[in-house]
Amino acid sequence: MFNKILASVLFVVFLLKKAYCIENEVDVYAVEGETITLKCENNAIDHWENINNSFIIYCKELRDHISPSERLKLTEECNLQIRILTHDYSVTYRCVISGKVPLYKDFNIIKIKPKIAKLTLTCNVNSGKPEETIFWIKNETVVSSGGPGSLQYTFIPQQEDNLQIYTCKANNSLNSLRGKCQD
Repeated sequence: MFNKILASVLFVVFLLKKAYCIENEVDVYAVEGETITLKCENNAIDHWENINNSFIIYCKELRDHISPSERLKLTEECNLQIRILTHDYSVTYRCVISGKVPLYKDFNIIKIKPKIAKLTLTCNVNSGKPEETIFWIKNETVVSSGGPGSLQYTFIPQQEDNLQIYTCKANNSLNSLRGKCQD
């Protein structure tokens, strides 16, 4: 009997959760100091909330020019304008749309990671006799060679370079030595 009641309650909670959600979650990429506008794209927006710390601003407050802070503002369409600070990167803002069954849309603020313009790999070898030739190797392909003593390989990393293994190899006519670097 208890299992049937529990199953019924869970089913109702599942239905309510489905009815309450627009099935929309949006990742918004931003940098600190940038001002962004979160658009709910619905003319029946009731309010905005920060689900991480219970901040709420109602659209009716737009008429009264009330804002919870100088960095948060509502536009005429009741979209939320935010000047991004560091703590926003762990925050989800929610737009709630009024109706018989309220709907919502979540906005996750994500920090844009700076792109690396260039990456330089350096391989240093204690030179011997005879002098060595140094190689940088990626996926069994030599991408740079030179020496003796040191070899730098400079490139602009691309997405396909992620988690690739770069190997530094030094050869002379007597010995071979290897070291690895992972991008």
